Amino acid sequence: MIPKKRLQVFVSSTYTDLRHERQAAVEAILMAGHIPAGMELFAAGDQSQMDVIRRWIDESDAYMLLLGGRYGSVEPASGKSYTQLEYEHAVARGMPLFALVITDDHLDARVRQHGPAMLEREHPQKLREFGALVTSRMVRFWGSTDQIKLGVYESLAEISRRDGLRGWVPGDQAVDSAVIAEQIAQLTKENAELRAQLAEMSAAAHEFVGASFDEMYELLDAQPFRTTQFPDLAARLGEVATAFGDDHPTVLHAVWHYRDRLPVGTRSEETTTALAETFRQLARLGLAEVTLDASGRRLTCRLRESGSRFVVRLRLVKRRLEEGEAPEEGA
Repeated sequence: MIPKKRLQVFVSSTYTDLRHERQAAVEAILMAGHIPAGMELFAAGDQSQMDVIRRWIDESDAYMLLLGGRYGSVEPASGKSYTQLEYEHAVARGMPLFALVITDDHLDARVRQHGPAMLEREHPQKLREFGALVTSRMVRFWGSTDQIKLGVYESLAEISRRDGLRGWVPGDQAVDSAVIAEQIAQLTKENAELRAQLAEMSAAAHEFVGASFDEMYELLDAQPFRTTQFPDLAARLGEVATAFGDDHPTVLHAVWHYRDRLPVGTRSEETTTALAETFRQLARLGLAEVTLDASGRRLTCRLRESGSRFVVRLRLVKRRLEEGEAPEEGA
């Protein structure tokens, strides 16, 4: 079962003018199954407290800004409000964030109801600039606590679907790290064993009864194939020889010619022919198996596994020749 992650959401806002609205946002975060965190526990104006707040933001999974009609307390060194500093820190970290911005109509209504304390009187220009910065991104506007709650639900639903979020996991759903470590160790051991087996198989695939592919290729190509008894076969093998860049047919070309037609049988009176002798050469080299049927009248040749591997490698050589490339060493 995939554990449900609870996201830690850092809530940023001015405080005294948005107390009830902030509480509505916190309740919505809790109702959505996540964990709110904020700066109301800290006193503005202390640089060391600002360092603590930044660490809280760093340890959170998402950032929420609730923006009303106040700019908030200004940090002396930067000349920016602590709310703006929090927002810029979250943006700089690239963390998931969303902002809920008060509508002009609702701000006017709040001023009529609660007086000018709802408006920024000391730094109105800074508030306008901060508002422009925030609304340059996608935001949701609010005119009631219900709209704040809806904005929280919708934003967190979208953010929680993103990959890579840490979140908090209930203890009974947490992954046992000791078990994971043991599984990793076991998988590492099995991986090493498989690699060793593949290495052995790879080494075996490059050998044919003790000979490398190049050595077997040269050996077969050095054995002429006498086709005087089979004019039609002579013509066909002559074409194969030309395709491989050779002047005369050899056993190598016979292997290529019969690669897709094995097992191939010959009548008993042909057992002394060049064709039968070719089969026997392949058997002696470990590439094929030659048998007589129960009547002793028919000779049959079947490729062994090593013979099949040799034909596969031979396909690569022929393809490179057809493409005008020199066959690679050990191809």
